Amino acid sequence: MTDPFVESPVSHPPFVYSSEVAYGCTFCGECCRERWRVPLDEPTCQSLKQRDWNITALRDRARQDPNFFAESIPTLSTRMAFRNEQGQCILLGQDGLCQAHHHFGAKAKGVVCRLFPYLFVEAPEGIYVGYSFCCRPVRKPQELKTATNILKESVEDTWQEAKNFFPGIHYQKATPRVALGWNIDIPWESYLLLEQGLLTVLSRQGAPFRYLLAAGYYYLNLIGLFLKEFPDRSMEQIHQRVSHFVEAMSKENFERVDRMARRGKARMGLRRYVMSMMLGLHQAGMKARDLRDSGKGRGEISRLSLMRAFFGHFGGRSLGTTLPQELLSEMAGRYLRHVIWRKGLALGSSLYRLGGLCREYAMLLVMFSLIEYYAGVFASGQLGAEEAICEAIRVVERDFVLHAGKDETGPAEQDRDGYDLFLSLFDSLVHSKSFAPSILRL
Repeated sequence: MTDPFVESPVSHPPFVYSSEVAYGCTFCGECCRERWRVPLDEPTCQSLKQRDWNITALRDRARQDPNFFAESIPTLSTRMAFRNEQGQCILLGQDGLCQAHHHFGAKAKGVVCRLFPYLFVEAPEGIYVGYSFCCRPVRKPQELKTATNILKESVEDTWQEAKNFFPGIHYQKATPRVALGWNIDIPWESYLLLEQGLLTVLSRQGAPFRYLLAAGYYYLNLIGLFLKEFPDRSMEQIHQRVSHFVEAMSKENFERVDRMARRGKARMGLRRYVMSMMLGLHQAGMKARDLRDSGKGRGEISRLSLMRAFFGHFGGRSLGTTLPQELLSEMAGRYLRHVIWRKGLALGSSLYRLGGLCREYAMLLVMFSLIEYYAGVFASGQLGAEEAICEAIRVVERDFVLHAGKDETGPAEQDRDGYDLFLSLFDSLVHSKSFAPSILRL
């Protein structure tokens, strides 16, 4: 007989881990030195106010102001953030440890701090354990291998907390159907087949990653054109056709999409437009954030600043720095494959959430170009090629993909038409034959 006073263990699908990406906290403190504003939830705020800070190096600050660790950020969903001083969280100690965690335990930290860098996706077949590449050990697996001290964490506890208290970035649930594009939805199991084929395309050796990315673009477009030919779009029939398509592509070793990638014709004006749009949005967003943080503005993107930023980049000259293509392929490929593996295409990985596998994949191509652009910027300075690419991946992940602060800045309602114009134009270019060759500079 089951004892009614003993809790039954929580049952859940098995955890699924990537074969390419791993994580362990090495106490590097890099995430505590980021420029983002870490949301501070009210329960954590009240808990920290009641702690005995006399046992910490922050005792003098705590005596002067019991709310010393918090600052008001009205545009955040929580209305508060952990105070950031001299480029780092005020709770970061000289030993690289969070002082709240070190003295009061892991539960004393903010919810976001406890969940970073985990990105859980719960699906019928398992719980995918993905990670943010803003985390240094995730970006630099060699440091994880040589670390002498790694924080022990419970993945199950973290997943439970993400699921119960912080759905969104850190916890998402797979949908029964996934939007492909062309007003076609496919069942989840069909998406998994497509993803498996796509990751195979992007994992092959012997070709620059930019060409593999282009082949993946044509791979997704071909399945869309194939499914459009059939009026019967029941989920059962769609799954059979997707299975047939993936099997046929695999048997021919994806030669058809490789051939299309090799023959693609580029239009450099298209690349310049899209890159200027993305960089302009980013520059305008950072300007709005600076105004907000300084108290000199509302922290919203104005149409004027957006247009100035866009035309500034559109008229600028591209960098001439040459990066080692093999190294770029290896590092950017590992990152972008993980974005796909952590279900970024199916559930939305970009800041703009365009919707549909083909649109999200098109944004993935833009992410590669942004990595190449920022790596060129950093390599033209003091950084070597490997460090420049690593830093570029961090910037793209932080500012364009996961941690862009979507509830912090954004266009004012009266100025959204200018913002939406750029995105609608981008959407109209996604299915252009020259999109992939242009963005990837084939």
